[in-house]
Amino acid sequence: MIAKKLINTVLPPLKMTDTGDKAISWFKEFHVQYFPVVDGNKYLGILSEYDVLDLNKPALTLAEYPIKLTRPFVQETAHIYEIMKLLNEHRLTVIPALDEDENYVGAITIKDLLDYFTTINALHEPGGIIILQMHIKDYTLTKIAQIVEYNETKIMSMYIKSNPENPQMIDVTIKTNRSDLTSMCATFERYGYKIKGFYHETGYMEDMQDRLDSLMQYLNV
Repeated sequence: MIAKKLINTVLPPLKMTDTGDKAISWFKEFHVQYFPVVDGNKYLGILSEYDVLDLNKPALTLAEYPIKLTRPFVQETAHIYEIMKLLNEHRLTVIPALDEDENYVGAITIKDLLDYFTTINALHEPGGIIILQMHIKDYTLTKIAQIVEYNETKIMSMYIKSNPENPQMIDVTIKTNRSDLTSMCATFERYGYKIKGFYHETGYMEDMQDRLDSLMQYLNV
């Protein structure tokens, strides 16, 4: 997935001729803490809600505000992982996207990313979760897939997380289309894999959905 496919079609940019009052109103209306600022198609930078509130001069235009806009952005062809990396580095909840001529084409919010990841991780699909723990040199996707398919099961999604205390160790989390993972766990153990945990659909998926719903609600406050 690239940036162009994730652009929020509702979130508008601010202009330097807009007032602080308008910016504050939009921060509340669109439930975001940052807004791109443009001059026509030219991207000028990103405005924080705190930039406006701290100055406490809502009648002034943004051009009159004594602030220096930072200018983070991604190309519209950027991969989703690059977008996430930039959002994390700058601690942003909104990132502007530009075309190859650096014209503003739209913005991507962290909620847009969460919606996308909910889809690709098959969160709403029935099934179960199994977590394997292994040394990174022992990770072989082909072998893991063979074991899953041997048990007449399909991998719906999978991701890998490294251990910050021991970078050589990883957790491999597999979402399957089968709730009963008993025979699959036995097969993984027979092949020497360590099972860190496994969860049937009812408990784990409801908990994950509750956490996602809470986060979505927080982002919309």
